[in-house]
Amino acid sequence: MARALLQVQVAIEVVPLIADVVEDHEDRVLVVADIVDCWLRLPQSARAAYDSWSPFSGLRWFAGDYADEVDQLSVAASDVSYSPASIANAETLCRKGWRRHVDDLRRRRSSGTPPPVSWLERFATPTPPSLCA
Repeated sequence: MARALLQVQVAIEVVPLIADVVEDHEDRVLVVADIVDCWLRLPQSARAAYDSWSPFSGLRWFAGDYADEVDQLSVAASDVSYSPASIANAETLCRKGWRRHVDDLRRRRSSGTPPPVSWLERFATPTPPSLCA
């Protein structure tokens, strides 16, 4: 029951962020479940750091970081500047990156494999958000 409540909290926060790049409902369910799984696998110190950032819950901050990380990994290999053409290209790259991420989630789910340690390590030392960014 506790996991289900966490998934509802994540869905409320994340689905609006990913709706344009993860259009299929079942794929969104996979993403939400993985965010909760990753959250529960984080070291207590990382969860405590996220929880210390007011005014939102730590899980909410983490869910946003998770979505940002998928986006950043999608665009990282490309030289994207802020022109209208490159922004459209970045959106395409993000959509493809999320598709790859969801494909990986499907493979992991079918094999029962947990999130990779290398993925969890990206969130082990969270950086507080800048309110002026």
